[in-house]
Amino acid sequence: MAEAARQPRVRPLPRYWTADDVAARLGKSAGWLRQRWHDLEMQGFPRPDPLLGYDSHAVEQWCDRRSGLNRNGPGTGSEEEKALAAILGW
Repeated sequence: MAEAARQPRVRPLPRYWTADDVAARLGKSAGWLRQRWHDLEMQGFPRPDPLLGYDSHAVEQWCDRRSGLNRNGPGTGSEEEKALAAILGW
């Protein structure tokens, strides 16, 4: 008798998200995300990978930078933000 395919005991969280997943993580609707895509992109929001979708780590890092939680890491925002951080000694 053939053994049934085993399901993993723990399913890892996906690294890549759909637009709906991103909108939900931001507490917004998919329509809101579509309507404000240009504004988000201008603020450095990560673009989706054409094959896999949105990198959840990149989205989380963007949120951290927006809230001031990640001021010293690589890619900490726009040139204006970097200049302000240098002036303020961050």
